[in-house]
Amino acid sequence: MNYITKNFDNDLIDCSITSNYDEEYINIYPTLKEQELLYLACKYPRNPGCCDVKSKIIKKFSLPNVLLGNGSEDLIVRLNQIFSQHNYKIGVVYPIFYRIIETISNDIYYIQEPEIFNCDLRGYDVIWLQNPNLFSGNTHDRDRLKKLIKNNTATLFVVDEAGMLTLIEWEKYSLMTYCKEIDNLIILSTFSKIYGMSGLRAGFATGNAKVLKMIEKYSLTFPLSAVTEFFLDNILGKENEVGYFRKKISSNKDNLEKLMERDRDVFLKHNLTNCIFAYHKSKNLSEELLRRGIITLELDRVLGVEEKRYVRIAVHSSNRTYNLLRDAIFEVLSLKD
Repeated sequence: MNYITKNFDNDLIDCSITSNYDEEYINIYPTLKEQELLYLACKYPRNPGCCDVKSKIIKKFSLPNVLLGNGSEDLIVRLNQIFSQHNYKIGVVYPIFYRIIETISNDIYYIQEPEIFNCDLRGYDVIWLQNPNLFSGNTHDRDRLKKLIKNNTATLFVVDEAGMLTLIEWEKYSLMTYCKEIDNLIILSTFSKIYGMSGLRAGFATGNAKVLKMIEKYSLTFPLSAVTEFFLDNILGKENEVGYFRKKISSNKDNLEKLMERDRDVFLKHNLTNCIFAYHKSKNLSEELLRRGIITLELDRVLGVEEKRYVRIAVHSSNRTYNLLRDAIFEVLSLKD
């Protein structure tokens, strides 16, 4: 049994991470013959910096500039290298992706998420925050964030929008296009979530040109592999198909939440992300779902999460994983059709 077959046959469904999976991605991925795959595997990408893909991303999202990374995590690491070298005072609005915290080598000043709009940010060189927040479920109002950033021009705001593109009408919440008018802003994004490319590693940063130039000094010569570049080049124009996956996720999530609400001991935190945030009054949902082959994220283990006993369940657009998750929830909550 080869590696791919072995992992497809695995009984566990991983709903602890927020990237999407769907069998129907095969319909929008480019088709590669064996000889074409061999060619891509044996060659360097078309040019350093993947200029063709960069120009397509800039046009698609109306951005002032783009710096590509081997996933957005690669860009997080390089940004924090720069910030640490300059001994910047760094504030982290938490809860947040753990790699942001792990890769800061100097002192970290923690700010609870609800306090970010009320605290005094004078003296901070950098503020890290995530929107939407994939650990609290909160999505911050775009105008409120813009006002915060514009009122603190001496501080560079780095906003991790890794979960943004999974949102229905994500354009109403993203700050991406405002990088043209707000100088003290950097946005990180990724193709790992709604585009289903987490295994191919493709992310990008846009915003403050000076900081991006500094990061570029530490960039990989070829930030994307030839295979990743080829996939991304082919998938960027398929917004209708990507929108279809967004709607499937939203529909699956709505159905599952309505199902869980049939148990009066279930408490849900409704949110805009592709995740269900839930806890049960008397049952450990994480343990019960794991017994039925569903991996979830126990939020008690995440630094800065205020609500206790909640689990996060990422919902996929896949019909197969939806049905397996639905059946597991039915069983855990002892529901009847």
